[in-house]
Amino acid sequence: MIRPMVVLNTKLIAVSMFFVALFSNLPFCDAQEGEILHERFGGNGGEAFEMQEPKSIGMRQGDRIDGLILNSELFGGEGGVLIESKRLKGDDYWTKVEIWSGEEIDGLIFTSKNGKVVGSYDGDGGSKTVLNNIRVVKVGGRAGNSLDAINIDYIELSDESGDPDACCILVMGGSGGDKFRMRRPKSINIRQGDRIDALIINGKQYGGSGGDKTGFVRLKDGDYWNKVEIWSGEEIDGLIFTSKDGKVAGGYDGDGGHKTVLKDIRVTRIGGRAGNRLDRIAIEYIPESDPFVGSVSDLAKEFAPRVWMHSEEKWFPSSVKFFERKVTNEGDYYKTKQDLPEPSTWNWDGAFGQNPEEHEVPVYAFVTEGKREEFGAIRFTDVSYFMFYPYNRGKGFPTVYGNHIGDWEHLTVRFCRIDDGYYPVKVSLSSHDAGIIRGWNSKDLRKIDDTHVVAFEAHGSHGLYNEEGDFDYGPLDVLTDETDKGIAWDTWNKVTTVTYNGSEFECVGHNGRDDAEECSRWLNYAEDFRWGNKERGAEAFGAHQLENGPTGPATKPAITDLGTFD
Repeated sequence: MIRPMVVLNTKLIAVSMFFVALFSNLPFCDAQEGEILHERFGGNGGEAFEMQEPKSIGMRQGDRIDGLILNSELFGGEGGVLIESKRLKGDDYWTKVEIWSGEEIDGLIFTSKNGKVVGSYDGDGGSKTVLNNIRVVKVGGRAGNSLDAINIDYIELSDESGDPDACCILVMGGSGGDKFRMRRPKSINIRQGDRIDALIINGKQYGGSGGDKTGFVRLKDGDYWNKVEIWSGEEIDGLIFTSKDGKVAGGYDGDGGHKTVLKDIRVTRIGGRAGNRLDRIAIEYIPESDPFVGSVSDLAKEFAPRVWMHSEEKWFPSSVKFFERKVTNEGDYYKTKQDLPEPSTWNWDGAFGQNPEEHEVPVYAFVTEGKREEFGAIRFTDVSYFMFYPYNRGKGFPTVYGNHIGDWEHLTVRFCRIDDGYYPVKVSLSSHDAGIIRGWNSKDLRKIDDTHVVAFEAHGSHGLYNEEGDFDYGPLDVLTDETDKGIAWDTWNKVTTVTYNGSEFECVGHNGRDDAEECSRWLNYAEDFRWGNKERGAEAFGAHQLENGPTGPATKPAITDLGTFD
């Protein structure tokens, strides 16, 4: 069974579709700087199709890739299951490509800088290649009844540290050889020719006997490995460790593999896979900073974000308690007590919420736990800060589509768990059909006191962004979300913490005080419960002037699918 790795939010597709004819020929982003490299995968069947910049990608797939949908045009056959296209927004780009190929393309997954993922692999054919830490410039290939070949032009981002693929562990390389366990690396030596033949950790060798030893390097007390450079494809082609005190182990003497850099870290353990060579390396690490130690309620408060409201915002957030006074529970949805004269009525009683300048508005911090198992249990904790708004204003002119009663937005901070310490490693901000993912130390992620992420809320629609400006809204890039610095909502002033005990959610308090009365009414509503009126009004391309109210936090991927960061 194919498991498509993409979910299309059609919330505003109606409005956007009006502009297809006008905007379908807009130019893509400017040409990229730097050396453009080229890779080709697959066979010689089918007919060639031209290279083009991939602003949107979708697929048709069975046990192979039947067709590639590139900028809304299908290349290949119509077999298999449709995987809906994902369209890049703003400065986003495809930064990772996974390809399974032989005489045709058996599997294909694209991942963008901002965390969009499209594609899948559900067969058992082809050999896997990963292009990581890159900027895809153009995509082309050959196709007939299937995708026979794919060509990728790209630029290596070898000087960037990038975001690793998982919480506190970076895994690079192929699947050959036998797995060896994670070890704390007090000393490192390497056997190397035009690839890494063996890794020697604390005197124990993993891999073959080819190549020459680069030299035994042992750390002194207080020193640790704080930078790792890896060149990899289906094996490890190059590997350099640098310590805080300047010791260097390893080298790179070939021309293969794609470079990934981890820096400003503390390596805790190293593992991998090896046979006659080093096939894979797994590096467990923590950021080069002190951890937070304390209760989950204290953690949630310490890292709660500042949210800048737009200067013209009028539909403010509120507590759930405030909203419940304005609605009635109809069993499977909330309905406004005040009738809405029109589907686009925006000034009903309760729509304006509670201005954070005048009220202590709560943020609801859902704390979830997870772990990764491949090279030992790597524990992580996600704190997802959910913000509730009584009303969401849609987009469009002269008719506004996509309005809805009730609106949940969220920002998630992921922490790596080492013993009793929490190390922040990643941040995700929700924004309509996409989202933004940044490493904790990313240069374009602002923070207050090194713990409170600064987010900017879009006027009316409330999507969250990491900076001020105008952002594409909807799947066709023809409408905008606008953010600026209006009112500052410091959410740490009122944090309601929510935990999951394995069967239900429960409130553990607001800043240390019992707050179960507020949460007990709505935490465990049925998954299909809607937080607003039913849809009504004019419909176009599947969307109404008034959309159904949203489902609650417990149904969102930030809570239900802890792999959304991976």
